[in-house]
Amino acid sequence: MESIVNYLLKENKATISYLAEISLTNEFLVKKLIEDLRGINIEDGIVSVENRLELAISAIHKGISPYVVSRYLSWKDFEKELSEILEQYGYEVLRNYRIRKPSRAEIDIVAIKTGLALIVDCKHWSPRSASRGRIEFAANKQVERTKLLLENEEFLLLLGNKACIRRPCEVKLVPVLVTLVSKNYGLLNSVPVVPIKSFLNFLIEIDKLLELIIRISVKIE
Repeated sequence: MESIVNYLLKENKATISYLAEISLTNEFLVKKLIEDLRGINIEDGIVSVENRLELAISAIHKGISPYVVSRYLSWKDFEKELSEILEQYGYEVLRNYRIRKPSRAEIDIVAIKTGLALIVDCKHWSPRSASRGRIEFAANKQVERTKLLLENEEFLLLLGNKACIRRPCEVKLVPVLVTLVSKNYGLLNSVPVVPIKSFLNFLIEIDKLLELIIRISVKIE
């Protein structure tokens, strides 16, 4: 299975016969191995990758090492597909959002819906790089970036336009780290650290989690 996923992530397309050859198995078994993988399309004996992140996540669910997957998944793939997931769940998404005041900062993804803004940092780190200490440091930095946003008039204007149905309104900002590694760190200093394979569940449960995780509220007049 690992050799099949590696090749598909690297080349984006292959015949079933070739996948059988590189995995030292037969075509029937290849079909059985890949039938539950998401993000691919099989037609006329050809396997095509349609969504690289979905393929990667489903491969991790099947036991493929995130370290293996991370070699072939770029940070752009990571951010793009996360943005699409957020949009599917009703968020308006801004990628690579930059501010210059009160100091320079860049946010990978700002995802906004009524009353809520997720301030997302995407960590495309391999498991070898994603130590607990490094993740915790990144979580603390994300809290700092979130607080900087609240000192930026342009961002507050944007937030009022996109997160408020009527004014005054209160908007909760939630700093979030999303990682490629499968290890679940849970909350680090009350910041949710979410493995990519658990991101959908996180979005589904976000309203229930708000009492447990760090959230910075701002009143928009």
